[in-house]
Amino acid sequence: MRQQMSSLRVVQPTLQPGATPRTGIFVSYSHDDLEAFAKPFYNHLKAMVRNRGGLGFTPADIFFDREGLKAGDEWHERIQAALERSRVLIFLISVSSIGSEFCMNKELAHGFQAGASVRIFLVLIRSCQWVGIPAPSDPQNRRLGDLEVVPRQPFGREDLVPIERWNSLDDANDQAVLQIAEALAGTLPGTRHIDPPKVVRPDTVLRRQIPYRCNQQHVVAEFSTGLGRWAHKSTEPAVSQALAVFFKGLAEDHLPQFWARLRNRELVDWVGVKRGHTIRDDKPLALPLGTSGGPQGGLRPDVLRSLSNALTDNAYKIDSVDALSGFLRGSKAMCPLSVILPSEDPKKWIDSLRGLFALLEECPVDTPLHWLVFAFCLEGRSRAEGGLFRRWLGGYRASKPEGQGDFLSPVLSKLQRTVVVLTSPLDPLEKDDIRQWYHNEKFEAFVDDDADTLVKNVLRDQLSLRYAAFVERLQSYYPILK
Repeated sequence: MRQQMSSLRVVQPTLQPGATPRTGIFVSYSHDDLEAFAKPFYNHLKAMVRNRGGLGFTPADIFFDREGLKAGDEWHERIQAALERSRVLIFLISVSSIGSEFCMNKELAHGFQAGASVRIFLVLIRSCQWVGIPAPSDPQNRRLGDLEVVPRQPFGREDLVPIERWNSLDDANDQAVLQIAEALAGTLPGTRHIDPPKVVRPDTVLRRQIPYRCNQQHVVAEFSTGLGRWAHKSTEPAVSQALAVFFKGLAEDHLPQFWARLRNRELVDWVGVKRGHTIRDDKPLALPLGTSGGPQGGLRPDVLRSLSNALTDNAYKIDSVDALSGFLRGSKAMCPLSVILPSEDPKKWIDSLRGLFALLEECPVDTPLHWLVFAFCLEGRSRAEGGLFRRWLGGYRASKPEGQGDFLSPVLSKLQRTVVVLTSPLDPLEKDDIRQWYHNEKFEAFVDDDADTLVKNVLRDQLSLRYAAFVERLQSYYPILK
């Protein structure tokens, strides 16, 4: 395997004669990014310096204004003092931070003004147009794109990836601080060698790349069309609506992984560009199993507890429609929730879905329901079971009169507070799909075989494969991917 890893430039910090020794780490960020990105990064940074004592820092050396400023402090003076004693400045890049006069021309500019006595790291947390922006007060007249930026993925088509687009924010922050640690180990005096950052496993990359880049573009197009319809219907606050997307396929298609890929590529980009919002990590929503025809009122407390647990990690915090509305009003980021719906007996979950949509319909008109996105993964165990979904949901169209569908159709056609998107079933992977994936994802970085050889090895005598079987055969021929 050819591992393509980028190393950070080595710059030796120096101390000017008579200057006060710099001993700290300063984290610069926009307060718009505090909860979703800055705090998680800060926590990973603290863990890193605690674990890497040879770097010469302790958690107390990190200045993070929400921790370093106390009530009654002269915040401007405290920030200036922290900048002057810091030998490392970490700038979190987002559309908010590059648009902040204070972040750019006060904090980041100080790092460039200090010259070689301060080591600057840029951490890309959100997608934005940052590359061509001039580095403030830089005597070398560089642009931000000329500098080293983390986090970088050691494998895959993409190298530098914004933190918001990683499948796991923990993995992204861990990679960012470890890559910073690797650079510091070689640039700061008196440090010892430390282990390089952990490598993203190739099979993790495979889970991100397949089947998104194969033959599922029809599903991607349907999802994108649904996003546009959602935007059109939610242009006024008075009609703020949740989004519910139904994905259909077999269990071996690994629908939750497909949704994670779709979420990270399509939804994150769309939300950031169209609405300027951030998006939280996807959380599982475990709906209670009821009996079709049973009283919805009996399931209501269970549905509320499931929703509360998914949104707040506490099953009892949201115990009413008003509490749900209050939570959403205080939310600062979009909340995607994923639900796996097995096909064995849809009667077990049909009332839970009805109850969930009923709760959303009861929310006060000013509730910002657009913070909620539901991904329902309808998993069949066989093609016959997969066909059941056409009976339960496939007949639904938003324009259909009530009563012309089974079970959920009458409910879905009357929803005022939720936009429903039904996508086509995922298809198996065929020869041309695998060949296209090979070239699009530059898979030659992982194996020496060309695309035709890989297709022959993996498909053997079959015309198509489902996702799980494709990955299993790929790993059997190329054990290094396990």
